[in-house]
Amino acid sequence: MSSDDIQYPSGFGLKDVVAWGTTGLVVLDEPSKTIIRTPLDSLDQERIAEAINFIHGAGVIHGDLTRENIFLDENLNAKLADFAGSSIDGSPLPIAVTASHEYPGSLVFVQGDLFAFGSSLYEIMTGHAPYNGLTDKEIHTLYSKGEFPNTEFLQAIGSTIRKCWHGQYCASDSATKDIRGIFPPMPSFQFQVQGDESSTQSSTTR
Repeated sequence: MSSDDIQYPSGFGLKDVVAWGTTGLVVLDEPSKTIIRTPLDSLDQERIAEAINFIHGAGVIHGDLTRENIFLDENLNAKLADFAGSSIDGSPLPIAVTASHEYPGSLVFVQGDLFAFGSSLYEIMTGHAPYNGLTDKEIHTLYSKGEFPNTEFLQAIGSTIRKCWHGQYCASDSATKDIRGIFPPMPSFQFQVQGDESSTQSSTTR
Protein backbone atom coordinates (compact mmCIF):
# COMPACT_ATOMS: atom_id res chain seq x y z
CA MET A 1 0.00 0.00 0.00
CA SER A 2 1.30 3.47 -0.89
CA SER A 3 0.20 6.99 -0.03
CA ASP A 4 -1.78 6.99 -3.30
CA ASP A 5 -3.97 4.18 -1.96
CA ILE A 6 -4.93 5.96 1.27
CA GLN A 7 -8.51 7.14 1.70
CA TYR A 8 -8.10 10.60 3.15
CA PRO A 9 -10.90 12.44 4.96
CA SER A 10 -13.02 14.37 2.47
CA GLY A 11 -11.18 17.38 1.07
CA PHE A 12 -7.74 16.37 2.34
CA GLY A 13 -4.65 14.85 0.75
CA LEU A 14 -1.06 13.86 1.53
CA LYS A 15 0.05 17.49 1.91
CA ASP A 16 -2.34 17.90 4.84
CA VAL A 17 -0.99 14.95 6.84
CA VAL A 18 0.91 16.08 9.93
CA ALA A 19 1.59 12.64 11.44
CA TRP A 20 1.21 8.90 11.05
CA GLY A 21 0.02 7.54 14.37
CA THR A 22 -0.87 4.21 15.89
CA THR A 23 -4.46 5.06 15.02
CA GLY A 24 -3.77 6.05 11.43
CA LEU A 25 -3.61 9.44 9.74
CA VAL A 26 -3.57 12.79 11.46
CA VAL A 27 -4.41 15.70 9.17
CA LEU A 28 -4.76 19.42 9.86
CA ASP A 29 -7.38 21.72 8.41
CA GLU A 30 -5.34 24.93 8.49
CA PRO A 31 -8.20 27.49 8.22
CA SER A 32 -10.20 26.07 11.14
CA LYS A 33 -7.23 24.60 13.04
CA THR A 34 -9.11 21.30 13.20
CA ILE A 35 -7.17 18.07 13.61
CA ILE A 36 -8.81 14.99 12.08
CA ARG A 37 -7.63 11.54 13.11
CA THR A 38 -8.58 8.56 10.92
CA PRO A 39 -8.37 5.03 12.41
CA LEU A 40 -6.57 2.07 10.88
CA ASP A 41 -8.69 0.40 8.22
CA SER A 42 -9.84 -3.22 8.04
CA LEU A 43 -6.82 -4.26 5.96
CA ASP A 44 -4.52 -3.10 8.76
CA GLN A 45 -6.60 -5.03 11.29
CA GLU A 46 -6.20 -8.17 9.18
CA ARG A 47 -2.43 -7.66 8.97
CA ILE A 48 -2.18 -7.32 12.73
CA ALA A 49 -4.17 -10.55 13.18
CA GLU A 50 -1.88 -12.31 10.70
CA ALA A 51 1.19 -11.08 12.60
CA ILE A 52 -0.22 -12.45 15.85
CA ASN A 53 -0.91 -15.77 14.15
CA PHE A 54 2.69 -15.86 12.88
CA ILE A 55 4.34 -15.23 16.25
CA HIS A 56 2.08 -17.76 17.96
CA GLY A 57 3.22 -20.32 15.40
CA ALA A 58 6.78 -19.58 16.50
CA GLY A 59 5.98 -20.17 20.18
CA VAL A 60 5.92 -16.47 21.09
CA ILE A 61 3.23 -14.70 23.13
CA HIS A 62 3.54 -10.95 22.64
CA GLY A 63 2.31 -10.11 26.13
CA ASP A 64 2.05 -6.34 25.64
CA LEU A 65 -0.31 -6.07 22.70
CA THR A 66 -1.75 -2.56 22.87
CA ARG A 67 -2.50 0.14 20.32
CA GLU A 68 0.82 1.80 21.21
CA ASN A 69 2.69 -1.26 19.91
CA ILE A 70 1.03 -1.19 16.49
CA PHE A 71 2.94 1.08 14.12
CA LEU A 72 2.68 2.19 10.50
CA ASP A 73 5.84 1.84 8.41
CA GLU A 74 6.98 4.10 5.57
CA ASN A 75 4.61 2.28 3.21
CA LEU A 76 1.71 2.75 5.66
CA ASN A 77 1.53 -0.96 6.50
CA ALA A 78 0.56 -1.90 10.07
CA LYS A 79 3.39 -3.55 12.02
CA LEU A 80 3.41 -5.32 15.39
CA ALA A 81 6.29 -4.06 17.55
CA ASP A 82 7.99 -4.19 20.98
CA PHE A 83 8.66 -7.78 21.98
CA ALA A 84 10.67 -6.87 25.10
CA GLY A 85 7.88 -8.19 27.31
CA SER A 86 7.13 -11.35 25.36
CA SER A 87 6.91 -14.96 26.49
CA ILE A 88 8.94 -17.51 24.52
CA ASP A 89 8.01 -21.20 24.68
CA GLY A 90 5.91 -20.71 27.80
CA SER A 91 8.32 -18.53 29.81
CA PRO A 92 6.72 -16.03 32.25
CA LEU A 93 5.98 -12.53 30.99
CA PRO A 94 8.67 -10.14 32.29
CA ILE A 95 6.33 -7.12 32.41
CA ALA A 96 2.93 -6.19 33.80
CA VAL A 97 0.07 -6.19 31.30
CA THR A 98 -2.01 -3.04 30.81
CA ALA A 99 -5.21 -3.55 32.84
CA SER A 100 -7.59 -2.73 29.97
CA HIS A 101 -5.86 -5.38 27.84
CA GLU A 102 -5.23 -8.02 30.53
CA TYR A 103 -6.86 -11.41 30.12
CA PRO A 104 -8.46 -12.66 33.39
CA GLY A 105 -6.65 -15.98 33.07
CA SER A 106 -3.22 -17.32 32.16
CA LEU A 107 -1.26 -14.69 30.24
CA VAL A 108 1.21 -17.04 28.56
CA PHE A 109 -1.35 -18.72 26.34
CA VAL A 110 -2.82 -17.68 23.01
CA GLN A 111 -6.03 -16.43 24.65
CA GLY A 112 -4.05 -13.79 26.54
CA ASP A 113 -2.84 -12.18 23.32
CA LEU A 114 -6.22 -12.56 21.64
CA PHE A 115 -7.92 -10.84 24.57
CA ALA A 116 -5.45 -7.96 24.25
CA PHE A 117 -6.02 -7.93 20.50
CA GLY A 118 -9.74 -7.43 21.11
CA SER A 119 -8.98 -4.51 23.41
CA SER A 120 -6.58 -3.06 20.83
CA LEU A 121 -9.23 -3.27 18.10
CA TYR A 122 -11.69 -1.58 20.44
CA GLU A 123 -9.17 1.18 21.15
CA ILE A 124 -8.38 1.66 17.45
CA MET A 125 -12.04 1.88 16.51
CA THR A 126 -13.24 4.10 19.36
CA GLY A 127 -10.16 6.20 20.15
CA HIS A 128 -9.97 5.08 23.78
CA ALA A 129 -9.17 1.94 25.75
CA PRO A 130 -11.91 -0.28 27.19
CA TYR A 131 -13.28 1.15 30.44
CA ASN A 132 -11.20 4.27 30.01
CA GLY A 133 -11.26 6.29 33.24
CA LEU A 134 -11.68 3.34 35.61
CA THR A 135 -8.94 2.19 37.96
CA ASP A 136 -6.97 -0.98 37.29
CA LYS A 137 -8.76 -2.67 40.21
CA GLU A 138 -12.18 -1.73 38.85
CA ILE A 139 -11.27 -3.04 35.40
CA HIS A 140 -9.95 -6.32 36.80
CA THR A 141 -13.16 -6.79 38.80
CA LEU A 142 -15.37 -6.24 35.74
CA TYR A 143 -13.27 -8.55 33.56
CA SER A 144 -13.30 -11.30 36.20
CA LYS A 145 -17.12 -11.16 36.06
CA GLY A 146 -17.10 -11.39 32.27
CA GLU A 147 -18.39 -7.84 31.92
CA PHE A 148 -17.04 -5.90 28.94
CA PRO A 149 -17.88 -2.64 27.13
CA ASN A 150 -20.66 -2.65 24.54
CA THR A 151 -19.38 -3.29 21.01
CA GLU A 152 -22.63 -3.70 19.08
CA PHE A 153 -22.27 -0.23 17.54
CA LEU A 154 -19.02 -1.42 15.93
CA GLN A 155 -21.01 -3.89 13.84
CA ALA A 156 -19.03 -6.83 12.39
CA ILE A 157 -15.71 -5.95 13.99
CA GLY A 158 -17.54 -5.59 17.30
CA SER A 159 -18.46 -9.27 17.10
CA THR A 160 -14.80 -10.19 16.64
CA ILE A 161 -13.84 -8.06 19.64
CA ARG A 162 -16.44 -9.82 21.80
CA LYS A 163 -15.15 -13.23 20.74
CA CYS A 164 -11.62 -12.17 21.71
CA TRP A 165 -12.80 -11.03 25.13
CA HIS A 166 -14.94 -14.08 25.81
CA GLY A 167 -12.23 -16.56 24.80
CA GLN A 168 -14.20 -17.94 21.87
CA TYR A 169 -11.12 -18.30 19.67
CA CYS A 170 -9.01 -21.39 20.28
CA ALA A 171 -6.29 -20.15 17.95
CA SER A 172 -5.27 -16.83 16.43
CA ASP A 173 -5.88 -18.01 12.87
CA SER A 174 -9.61 -18.20 13.68
CA ALA A 175 -9.61 -14.49 14.51
CA THR A 176 -7.72 -13.79 11.28
CA LYS A 177 -10.37 -15.63 9.25
CA ASP A 178 -13.17 -13.67 10.92
CA ILE A 179 -11.52 -10.34 10.20
CA ARG A 180 -11.03 -11.08 6.50
CA GLY A 181 -13.88 -9.58 4.54
CA ILE A 182 -14.95 -7.20 7.31
CA PHE A 183 -15.23 -3.65 6.03
CA PRO A 184 -16.91 -1.62 8.77
CA PRO A 185 -17.72 2.09 8.37
CA MET A 186 -14.71 4.01 9.61
CA PRO A 187 -15.30 6.97 11.91
CA SER A 188 -13.05 9.99 12.21
CA PHE A 189 -12.42 12.05 15.29
CA GLN A 190 -12.15 15.83 15.15
CA PHE A 191 -10.43 17.99 17.74
CA GLN A 192 -10.74 21.77 17.65
CA VAL A 193 -7.44 23.50 18.44
CA GLN A 194 -7.79 26.86 20.18
CA GLY A 195 -4.63 27.68 22.09
CA ASP A 196 -4.58 25.72 25.33
CA GLU A 197 -8.30 25.08 25.22
CA SER A 198 -9.85 22.41 23.04
CA SER A 199 -13.28 21.02 22.35
CA THR A 200 -13.92 17.62 20.85
CA GLN A 201 -16.53 16.48 18.35
CA SER A 202 -16.89 13.29 16.34
CA SER A 203 -17.58 12.76 12.67
CA THR A 204 -17.99 9.83 10.29
CA THR A 205 -16.24 11.37 7.30
CA ARG A 206 -13.73 9.13 5.57
